[in-house]
Amino acid sequence: MDRTAIREWLQIVAIPFQTLGIVFIPIMVTIMGNAVVKSNSTRETNAVYVQTAVGLLSAPITVANRGLRPWARQVLAHSSPVPFSDTAEASLVKYPLVLGRPLPLEPRRLFVFPKRVTLTPTAGRQFFAVGLTVAGDTAPLPYLKWSANGGSITEMDNDGGRYYASFEAGTTPGDFVVIAGTGIFADTAHVHIQPR
Repeated sequence: MDRTAIREWLQIVAIPFQTLGIVFIPIMVTIMGNAVVKSNSTRETNAVYVQTAVGLLSAPITVANRGLRPWARQVLAHSSPVPFSDTAEASLVKYPLVLGRPLPLEPRRLFVFPKRVTLTPTAGRQFFAVGLTVAGDTAPLPYLKWSANGGSITEMDNDGGRYYASFEAGTTPGDFVVIAGTGIFADTAHVHIQPR
């Protein structure tokens, strides 16, 4: 077979492939274009869902949004490239999500320990108070004041978020209260002074 015959044969064989290419390439471009558009649309929709979920989880917990928090947690967990631990998922439902700012260190609750004490007249006992944030972390109590309606109480140093006070019972038997308060939050302990 000479070169001219080979060239003619190749041209005849190439015609169906060229025809397929002319028809097939636009179809493939259309399919790929639709896939890209759908992917972009899905990505944008998911971004809106994530933004909505973060907004719900960042807002203070109210009766109105409490039922939506599990949904928002699932959206965020589904979109996260790193799996959430069980503790992290539970925290997302129970506490507000904080982004771009530290957790507030202002106490939301204050507790005095021990809660009940029995002493003899003039005996002493140490009490301590702890402030907790919304998330349950220890919070500073810069304005904490101690008082008692019997005996005497003296403020002491604080150590690691515990604010100590030393109580000394009076000579009169009875029931008394030790109070730790900041002006906003307060808690009490009960002291029973028994006769000797």
